Amino acid sequence: MSDLKVRAYDGSGRDRLYVEALDGRVVAWLDRLTGELTVLREEYRPAVLEALAPT
Repeated sequence: MSDLKVRAYDGSGRDRLYVEALDGRVVAWLDRLTGELTVLREEYRPAVLEALAPT
């Protein structure tokens, strides 16, 4: 289990899942309309993919 949390945001024409470190820093987001994943901190990529994986 990763130490990241995922929160949904649907506003300003955006429908995204934001992935945050426990200190609140956004490390990635997934655009739910296009499926595009943006990773801001590459060292978190494996944990981001784990956090966004379907259960």
